[in-house]
Amino acid sequence: MSATAFSHAVRLLLGVGAAFAANHALACSATTQDVFLVGNTLTDGACDYSTIQAAVSAATCPAGTRIYLTDEVAYKNQQVTITDKAISLIARAAGVKCSSAIAACGQFFPCPTAPLQTIEGNIKIRGASNVTIQYLTITKGAGVDHGGVTYGGGIDYSGTGDLSLLTSDVESNNAGVGGGIAFNGSGKLTLSNVFLFDNHALAGGGGAIAFIGSSGAELHVDAGTEISSNTASADGGGIFIGGDSSLFMTQPNSIVYFNHADNGAGGGIFINGPASAEIASPGKYNLAAIYENQAANGGGVAVVANQNGGSFNDASLALFNSDATHPVRISNNTATSKGGGIYLLPYVSATVDNDRSFADVCAVNFRIDNNLAPNGAAIYSNEENTVFGYQGGQVELGSNCSGKAVACTLGADCNLVDGNVASAGAVLLAQDNSDLTTSRVVLRENTGDQIVRLIGTRVTGFSNTLIVDNHAYETIIAAEHDSKGANEASTIDSCTIANNAVDGSYVIRNGIGLTLTNSIVDVADTATLDYSGNAADLHASYLLVDDTVGLPADATILAGVPTFMDAANGDYRLRYSRAGGVTTKSLGLDFAPAIVGNDVDVRAAPHDQDLAGVADAYGPRDLGAIEMQNYADRVFTDTFGDPLLLAY
Repeated sequence: MSATAFSHAVRLLLGVGAAFAANHALACSATTQDVFLVGNTLTDGACDYSTIQAAVSAATCPAGTRIYLTDEVAYKNQQVTITDKAISLIARAAGVKCSSAIAACGQFFPCPTAPLQTIEGNIKIRGASNVTIQYLTITKGAGVDHGGVTYGGGIDYSGTGDLSLLTSDVESNNAGVGGGIAFNGSGKLTLSNVFLFDNHALAGGGGAIAFIGSSGAELHVDAGTEISSNTASADGGGIFIGGDSSLFMTQPNSIVYFNHADNGAGGGIFINGPASAEIASPGKYNLAAIYENQAANGGGVAVVANQNGGSFNDASLALFNSDATHPVRISNNTATSKGGGIYLLPYVSATVDNDRSFADVCAVNFRIDNNLAPNGAAIYSNEENTVFGYQGGQVELGSNCSGKAVACTLGADCNLVDGNVASAGAVLLAQDNSDLTTSRVVLRENTGDQIVRLIGTRVTGFSNTLIVDNHAYETIIAAEHDSKGANEASTIDSCTIANNAVDGSYVIRNGIGLTLTNSIVDVADTATLDYSGNAADLHASYLLVDDTVGLPADATILAGVPTFMDAANGDYRLRYSRAGGVTTKSLGLDFAPAIVGNDVDVRAAPHDQDLAGVADAYGPRDLGAIEMQNYADRVFTDTFGDPLLLAY
């Protein structure tokens, strides 16, 4: 079944509902909108106008005009122009005439869940206009000419008000820019229960939507909205957002899927600075919010900074969850070059020293999974460099930069990077002067030459991160010098790197400086570290490692193998249990000193828990990403048969 048939089938199953509209007896006043009915004025005397444009042209009510469209006439070859007006275009159900008795839907009659009438053509909106489109399909539009380039195949908005689409479809339209909708204004575009399908930007960006905002304009992709199977010849197969504007996709049952920008960036969404985006929807149909899109760079999302007229414009993406049981997901996207899930590109001036703008992503309670790319399958943080400087993207994983995330329930797969495949490079790649930090993140079952590769990065830190069950053809973490980058040392603290398949000789390769502490490195038959940096920049302590190759001599580095709870099934807790009078205490329990301040492990459980019955080696802190917790009410501490856990 095609995407459009699938979506329409689901929506129609909900029921189209009863007839609806408003009371034609209402007349314009300072607070009451006027009401016009469009239909066959020759056969139905209750109709006010026979065309949409005639009704729009006659609308003068300061409070606005509601224009109801019946199926008494067909709306083909339309070119509707709305200028400096407040207009609502609302479809009526099939068979409902201008003269038919009507009742408002809601309390007694169910409201329609799918479009009721179709407009073939284009709606052009200008000036100080506030427009609502409800229960309508807009199709077969070819856009409005702007100096030789068409904009907005279905709807071309260039004004200072708001545009709202409610329970409507915008499908099979074409334009040079903004195949479905082009919005150039300072107001708000709201999409609620809208399906944008099979629209095409033939000469530029924004297959479904090209949103170029100003003065803090906002694009809201609200509940029930689907952006599917659209294409752009340049950037933003689904959405292109730029200018001084923000995208909000935070409500449930919204999704961007099956879109293409095969010759550009941002198969699903392209964010062009100074624009920003907040994505928190749990998705729809049990699919990710950003699902199975494709581009050359950034199959799912591209975040690209720029410079315009002397202004340096950062671009940013915030990912967070709005549903405790479902992380926000970027899944199954493909880049033919770089960045299967996410692609970042900053900007550096070619003429002025230290003038630059940043491309940022911060994510908490997210999942980036099953994305494909030759390099940067999950995330590719690119560099921009000129003779005046170098700059990379900024990536924070596990950081609640928006402050809007909700706590995840146990087992919700939050903060997970898994199943991504890089065919010729790394799963996570950070170029010159990039920042890449992870906190309380799990990297699992990814495949690539490296799971993480850092090239001349500026700030790199991995804390409370679980890196397990991956397949690296070369090494798990590679950090190397680049003459263009800042080459600051990387940090690995309170991490567990275990049960990975490594075809190369080392788990970690580092040439820029490394601090490795409070961690477990357990990869069988693979040396721990290949270090080629300055000896003074290597610091290693409080470790449990399969072998000590490449590490300095230090009494706090323990050679041995941890006893995990159930590594074969993904449980990397350190075992502390008793069965039949025999106690099992994994190496690494209560091994390292406590740190100053309160911090939490990958599960958000507190560190530095002094386990009853376990002698401290140097302190109460467990090694690795998971701190074992005491049972507060354990009565029996011995049993026969299955082991009794003494900590969890």
